[in-house]
Amino acid sequence: MRKKIIVIGAGLAGAVCAQTLHAAGHQVVVLEKARGVGGRMSTRRISTELSGLGLVPVTFDHGAQYFRARHPEFQRRVALAQQQGLVAPWAARHGKVEGAGNLEPLTPDNTEPAARWVAVPDMPNWIRSLLNPMTVRVNTRAAALTMERSAAGELSWTVQDEQGATLETADAVVLAMPPAQAAVLCAPYQPTWANHLTQWPMDPCWTWMALTDEIKIAPSDIHRKGWASVDSVQLLDHPLAWVARNHHKPSRQLAKGKEAWVVQASPAWTTAHLDLPAAEAASAMQGLWRDLLGPAAREVTVHYQAAHRWLYARAGLPAAALPAELQQAAWVDEKLGLACCGDYLGYAHLALHAQPEAPPAALARGSRIEDAWWSGWQCAQQYLAAWGQA
Repeated sequence: MRKKIIVIGAGLAGAVCAQTLHAAGHQVVVLEKARGVGGRMSTRRISTELSGLGLVPVTFDHGAQYFRARHPEFQRRVALAQQQGLVAPWAARHGKVEGAGNLEPLTPDNTEPAARWVAVPDMPNWIRSLLNPMTVRVNTRAAALTMERSAAGELSWTVQDEQGATLETADAVVLAMPPAQAAVLCAPYQPTWANHLTQWPMDPCWTWMALTDEIKIAPSDIHRKGWASVDSVQLLDHPLAWVARNHHKPSRQLAKGKEAWVVQASPAWTTAHLDLPAAEAASAMQGLWRDLLGPAAREVTVHYQAAHRWLYARAGLPAAALPAELQQAAWVDEKLGLACCGDYLGYAHLALHAQPEAPPAALARGSRIEDAWWSGWQCAQQYLAAWGQA
């Protein structure tokens, strides 16, 4: 029997769940509160007037920076997306800085696949492809759920906006959003879920985007000479956690002599400055960036800058022990037709069921893009199994 499903949230988890259900013959409607799809797989596009160059288009991947593929099924999906021209490997030169130390080349951990991938020409493009040709309603905030039971005993769901008006009705609902937001919607029907979701740790992140003139590190600056030959740098024990030349990614080329930077603050710095106005956060992060890169950066011209705050950037492990029935990559109540999926559940499932020999660093890393994919895919599979389509 063909079902109608509402997926609330158009990040990767929601898109994969929606696409899998749609491919199985069901009607799927996706609701997204933002003005576009992608969730944390986001890219900001601007055009700015530069002397001698005219109007210059620039892109900044201000959310997720890249992803890896470990699970065989995800590897297969990534390979297919590459054939379709939706993703490309990022053959970048990566480095790391610990504390006040010098930049060192970053050698991939033996437990990690070497390839880093990005969607092209921007991060949301893969998700746009997954959601085509489904109905997707952006700028649409789901504020409440109402469940009704017919005289025949069949359940139906209504999604309402902030004024109480009906947005959509369906046979089943998927909450593909950060845990704190999912808790609000599911609490009347799954209070146990809501209790765990409200306690789920999520790190925030301030991201700084800037278009600058090219930085030229002087050969005499021996402490920073490595910055001249890297595309991205991971920082440990520093107010900044990530610095990247975004224009060195595939399909993001920029006019010669200019650089597009994406800089992400550490969770600790972000938390301490969480309530800063965006303009003040941008100025503060520009200062940190200039200090990090030294004299060459202190004099360079910044033609454009902006800051974006992600309140729910990366998930940690659940604050309270999960009962066995919730140690899943997606939570699906088949009887109610209610489900939750997201990177946080995919990550927790992976960590809770990791092999004993798994390195602690692999379990303490925080959620990743593949965790979102895994959760969305598992959510759809559980629904299909309940509907006799395993």
